[in-house]
Amino acid sequence: KSNVLGMGYSDLDGEVAQIVCSALITAYTEYRQNRLSVGKPEGFFEGEIQKLDHDLNMRLSERSQYSTRSGVTDPEGQSRAWGDQLGVLEQRENETSAELAEAQASLTSMREMQQHPEIDLPTLGMPFSNEAALVSLKQKIVEQQTRIANLRERFRDDAPEVVNAQETLETLQALLRREVEARLTMSQSRMGVLRSRLEIYHKDIAALRQKLAGIPQSLRSIDELDAEIKTLRVRYDELAKARDLARITANTTHGFNVVLLNPAGPPVPQNTRDYVRLALAPAFSLVVGIGLAFFLDGLDLTVRTANQAEEYLELPVLASLSDRRNKRG
Repeated sequence: KSNVLGMGYSDLDGEVAQIVCSALITAYTEYRQNRLSVGKPEGFFEGEIQKLDHDLNMRLSERSQYSTRSGVTDPEGQSRAWGDQLGVLEQRENETSAELAEAQASLTSMREMQQHPEIDLPTLGMPFSNEAALVSLKQKIVEQQTRIANLRERFRDDAPEVVNAQETLETLQALLRREVEARLTMSQSRMGVLRSRLEIYHKDIAALRQKLAGIPQSLRSIDELDAEIKTLRVRYDELAKARDLARITANTTHGFNVVLLNPAGPPVPQNTRDYVRLALAPAFSLVVGIGLAFFLDGLDLTVRTANQAEEYLELPVLASLSDRRNKRG
């Protein structure tokens, strides 16, 4: 198929009309050649794909920075993981609190019993104490007290046997007190360890709760970024498919040629002077004027003569008065 397009321009100045018409033809020819060329659609798609690729990289970088800054990459998964971790820490905190309370109660009981020398100092089941040594030491004290009682039945209190047995008993009791004091010190140290552990649990639980409190905001922000990234990827895929289709169309269809048949020619006047028409115009106007006068006269219903009066009234005219003109000397 071929199409021929004619272009023109009118102006009072002939040279200006020719110059402007030539410029219009040149501009239209270049426009059609650029629009119908093979590289134009491909260049358009490449530019749009580059813009989308740039926007996509910016959104991905923004999401990575947000994840690094907030420490949240998968809000739903991390929320479940942090919830499970929080449950474990709270359980350990409760166990440690119970253990600390038990140790505190044991230490308080041992301190109260220590104020009464007549009561045998217990160890109250401390997990790190050597119960066998304490039991053996207590058994020796009881045996020594029994031996002193037997000696007092046989000897006087100032007898060497009784004095030596009493010194041995005091030595055993001193060892027992020292052992109990050591275990009290160890119990206090253990309580310090439990308190430090509780402080760590408190800090970890507070940090996890703070992270869990920020999950909704992080989830909303990441969802918005993910939605934008998904939209950009869909548009990128659509443009890539359209670019491939344009390449297939360009390689399977014939090319277009735009040919300039004739450049802008010299100006031609549109309204020329016709002397015949100029001569006939007054005569034609006179004829039209006469005909219009007769037409208007035929429309006039004024009665001017006696015959017209008899014709319209259907009565005879008896007399008529003529116009009298005054003569001035």
